Amino acid sequence: MRMELNPYAQFLAGRNPLDIVGTTHDELAKLAHRMPQEQLAMRTQAGKWNAREIVAHLADCELAFSFRLRQTLAEDHPYPSGQDHSFRGVLKMID
Repeated sequence: MRMELNPYAQFLAGRNPLDIVGTTHDELAKLAHRMPQEQLAMRTQAGKWNAREIVAHLADCELAFSFRLRQTLAEDHPYPSGQDHSFRGVLKMID
């Protein structure tokens, strides 16, 4: 089985990943500021994440990703650390 180097490539729609990473923070901030606090806290279903929790999760992922990127650039033989949530797992939590 061939392992995909970037499992998220299918979500890029041909866009440059660096451009997306560079604008994600501002785009999320704009969206969050347009939403009333009640809407940010609203859950669509019991046990599912609300918008505020999703944004916090994305911020956590950004920290982890930036650490992994620095580790990859700094080490001769970097070994990727694990992560508890797969992309599909997160989508199930917010769906």
